[in-house]
Amino acid sequence: MESVGKPLEKNPFQPRINTIRKAIYAEDKRLRTKYTWLEHQDALGMGWFLGSLGGMAVVSALYIYGHLAWYLALPMMGVLVSFLHELEHDLIHDMYFKEQKWIQHVMFAFIWASKLNANPWWRKPMHLKHHKTSGQVDDIEERLIGLGLPLGFKRLAVTLSPLGSFLVMNGVAKDSKAMDSKPLLHIMWTSLLNLPVVLPSHLCLAVLFFPSYVSESVYTFCSNVCVLLFFSNMLRQASLQIVSTGVHYYGDIPEKNVFFQNQVIDHWLFYPLQAFCFNFGVSHILHHYVTRQPFYLRQMCAPQVMHTLRAQGVRFNDLEIYARDHRYFGEHSTQGTQQVGA
Repeated sequence: MESVGKPLEKNPFQPRINTIRKAIYAEDKRLRTKYTWLEHQDALGMGWFLGSLGGMAVVSALYIYGHLAWYLALPMMGVLVSFLHELEHDLIHDMYFKEQKWIQHVMFAFIWASKLNANPWWRKPMHLKHHKTSGQVDDIEERLIGLGLPLGFKRLAVTLSPLGSFLVMNGVAKDSKAMDSKPLLHIMWTSLLNLPVVLPSHLCLAVLFFPSYVSESVYTFCSNVCVLLFFSNMLRQASLQIVSTGVHYYGDIPEKNVFFQNQVIDHWLFYPLQAFCFNFGVSHILHHYVTRQPFYLRQMCAPQVMHTLRAQGVRFNDLEIYARDHRYFGEHSTQGTQQVGA
């Protein structure tokens, strides 16, 4: 494909893109007309926020006081924190409390402490840039979670721990600098802003391996943190990153052409992973076409839009994407360009 890596002057896929967007907008309008409560977006966002935190508090109390087994508490916490992750994403797009920034900051703070991951204020410019450069070498956000990485140790480390991103950050930072990706040229040192919640959680994990060096109360506290937050977030993060890198293409797609940026993964093998990332593999593609939908409405729209995506030639369940290091036109692809041009 001659236009790989360069903007298409006249995008021959624009009619397909327009058709998909119209289908999403139509379903969005139908749902908002049918369910008038969807117009109370700030209240719904706060409801998800308080409900998730409340659920986490209940699960934590039941586990700590011996009324809930670890193998139930851990996945339950993972699901609840996944709601907060979706809220964080929507807040990055100013979907809630746009005129009351202080509420956004409070929500960011609680979400950051719950996710034990990247600083939301640090993540925000990278995510907004992701929509401008999705699948390109300066798509910093997705590359930091493994997009384009071959299967191996680095990929495993990035998937399991937020500290794993430091293994790839130097290369991503160099590419960012080469592309003059302002204001993200200093991601190496600004990434230290993530450590206030990331390091303590890893120290709690270390305590589990050296119990004789701490008191019983400290060990119990660290054990509770690991079950309720560290391991639950590891499960949530791994699920999200496996699915997210599976629905994003990288490296050989045209710039600023949303048609090539995503696929849909709704294969039954991914059901357990989808449970910890709010069905990301199915609904995320809609966000690339229409960014101003909250996560729950996007999921409500998805079932009625899938047939349009298929009709317009969007890929479904291209599971070889992992073997091709997320390339669209990789030499190992069995779908190739024929489906795209169908």
